[in-house]
Amino acid sequence: MTRTRSRGLSLAAVGFALAGALAGCSSSDSQSDAEAAACESLAAVETAADEVAALSTSSTVDDAEAAQASLNSAMDDLKTSAADVSDADTAAIEDAVDDINAAISGASGSDTIAAAVDQVQASTAALDTAVAEMNNGLECATS
Repeated sequence: MTRTRSRGLSLAAVGFALAGALAGCSSSDSQSDAEAAACESLAAVETAADEVAALSTSSTVDDAEAAQASLNSAMDDLKTSAADVSDADTAAIEDAVDDINAAISGASGSDTIAAAVDQVQASTAALDTAVAEMNNGLECATS
């Protein structure tokens, strides 16, 4: 009976060790999945930033607002996905998006965004830098 009990305890110990190891893998897998989701969201921010960067002095307020809506949607997705990534910092990206929003919102009274293009372009450059830094930090595959 002692031998059976000892074997039972050994099997239980192995079971707990295996469960612990699997939990560690699961945590690592979860982090990897979260990072992959953040990278996808970051790519969407880059695409939306390209739309904003393509705005010119002849772009209409409607063009700018459409680009702004795409950027804000991508940013919302990034904030959600990055929340699950340890050490993910979206603050610089959020600041650049806020600056772009302010520039575009300030142009809403005119037919074109000519007056706001310089500020939009400067903010887009800051956004590109922040996105590149986050891409590097997450080791996202970039095209």
